[in-house]
Amino acid sequence: MQSIYFDNAATSKILPDLLKLEADIYNKYYANPSSLHGAGVLADSIINKSKDTTSHLLKVDPGEIYFTSGGTESNNIAIQGVALRYSSGHIICSTIEHTSVANTVNQLKYRGFKVDLVPVTESGLVKLEILEKLMNDKTVLVSIMHVNNETGVIQDLTKIGAIIKYKNARTLFHSDCVQSYGKIPIGLRESKVDLASFSAHKIHGPRGVGALYIKKNTVIKPFIYGGGQQHGIRPGTENIAGIASFVKASEIAFKDLKINFDKVNKLKEYFVNILTDSIDGIRINSKYSSPYILNISFLGLKSEAIVNALSEYKIYASSGSSCNERQKKTSVIKDFDLDQLVYESAVRFSFSRFNTQDEVLRCIEALKEVVSYLRKFSTIKKGD
Repeated sequence: MQSIYFDNAATSKILPDLLKLEADIYNKYYANPSSLHGAGVLADSIINKSKDTTSHLLKVDPGEIYFTSGGTESNNIAIQGVALRYSSGHIICSTIEHTSVANTVNQLKYRGFKVDLVPVTESGLVKLEILEKLMNDKTVLVSIMHVNNETGVIQDLTKIGAIIKYKNARTLFHSDCVQSYGKIPIGLRESKVDLASFSAHKIHGPRGVGALYIKKNTVIKPFIYGGGQQHGIRPGTENIAGIASFVKASEIAFKDLKINFDKVNKLKEYFVNILTDSIDGIRINSKYSSPYILNISFLGLKSEAIVNALSEYKIYASSGSSCNERQKKTSVIKDFDLDQLVYESAVRFSFSRFNTQDEVLRCIEALKEVVSYLRKFSTIKKGD
C-alpha cells in the first residue's frame, strides 16, 4: 500500500532533479568561495547568482539576502542580532510563534530585555489593538510570523507593519516567513518588514539551507564570529550546493505559486467538505489560513492517538510542530482562547502540490475507522 504524506509543514520531499543539481555543483564548483584563485571565484559566482535570483523573486536587492542553515538560524540571527545592538529594550512577539522565535525571545529576558507577548483571537489572528497598546519608544523589535506552522493562520503583515512603524519608526519588524515562502505572496516592501526568515526544505528543497532578508540600512550585530563571509553577519564557508539547490527550488515554487495555491486550496476545501459530512464532533481550527495547512480537532480524543493510528494505515500527519513532538506536547492552539478539549485533540494535515484527491479520500476513510474505534474507548466526552 502506497504511503500518504500529509506532513509537509514539517518537511517536504526534495525534488529528484535537485539531488542531481547538488551532485553536479559539488563536482564542478568544489573550491572554497572565499579563495582568490580562479576556482574560488567560480564557486563564489554561484552565491552571487543565487542572491540575484532570490532577490528577484522577493523583489528586493541582492545585498539584502543572506544564506543560512535554515529557518531556526535565520530567526536567531535576526532576533539576537537586534538584541546585541542594544544593551536593553523592549521586545514584542505573538503567543503563537515557532519555538525558534519564542525560546530565543524568552532567553532575552535574562539579558535585561522586557518581553511582551501579543495574544491572538480564537481564530488565531494577532490582536492588533493590543499590539498597538504595547508599542512604546523603547520597543526595539517586534517579531510576528506570517503563516503559523501548526494552524496555517495568515497574519496581515501589511497592517502589522503599519502599526509598528506608526507607533515607533525605529522599531525593527521581523517575520518568520518559513511557511509562506514560495507558497503565498509575502510583499516585504509593502509590509515594512525589516528582517524575514526562509527555509528550503518546506518547498521541496534540501534540508540545512535557508535565507534571511535584512533590509538595507538595517543594523544588526552578529552572534557568530568567523572569517567575515556575508559581511560578517553569517560567517563560515557557504554551502554552495545547498544554496544552489534551494534557489532552484525557489524558482520552481515561485513560477507556479498561484497555480499551486489554487490547486492545494481546492484540495483542502475538498478535504474539509467530505470530512465534515463524514465525521461528527470535529472543529476546524484553520480559519483565515494558508491552503497548505489544515488543523482539525477530533473532540474527545487525543491527537497523538489519532496520529499513531493513522500511521498504521501508512498515512502520516502530525499532532503539532515537529520541533515539539518528541519533547513535551505543546500546541499553539491553547493560546487561541479555546477549550482544552480543542487543542488536546488537534491534528495537523499539511499538503504539498503533489498531494491528490485520491489520497484525501483514502485518508478520510481511514479517519472514519480510527475515530469511531478510538471514541469507543475514550473517557472524554466530546460535549463536556
